[in-house]
Amino acid sequence: MLRSVRQMLPAIILLFAAPASAQIEFSPYIGLATGDQSVELVRPTDNFDRYAGDRLLAGFDLLFGAGQLVPVAGLAYRPTTYEESGGEDFRYDRLTLPLGFAYRLLAADFDINVVLHAAALPGISWGDDSASGQTLDHGLHWGARGGLTLYLGTVTLGGQYLIDVGRSGPVGGAGTTFVVTAGGRF
Repeated sequence: MLRSVRQMLPAIILLFAAPASAQIEFSPYIGLATGDQSVELVRPTDNFDRYAGDRLLAGFDLLFGAGQLVPVAGLAYRPTTYEESGGEDFRYDRLTLPLGFAYRLLAADFDINVVLHAAALPGISWGDDSASGQTLDHGLHWGARGGLTLYLGTVTLGGQYLIDVGRSGPVGGAGTTFVVTAGGRF
């Protein structure tokens, strides 16, 4: 009897360790920013150049724990090329690290769920050094994110409200963006 239990021990460990692997939930997503994604840059001659920007965002979130209120961390990348008719285009990319909390309305083991989340967004930005004779603001910047995600099995649909503080864009200052997302949950 003891020998058969020892032989079955690896299977028993895997069976009872399976719920432990569900303690980290991985949710990759892609997003599309809504609204006007453009900036106005002032030339040294006091003329304005209006640049239209891309709308894409890609990232993932990790939810730690099976409870309803859990820590969330992740990574989000927003590549942006700003274009202006008759002008020189420039790139401005952002990589942020969402750190905060998520709240599941139902327990984590339900296939259909609604998750609210709020996070601080420390990040870095890089790209071209100047556009229209203006030096662009790169480096560390801060922001915040709040949103809601609907879980439909392994498919996720959601929205994120992004608030940028300080070094938020090519011309600095604060800005807000609403992003519609679609992704998965594993």
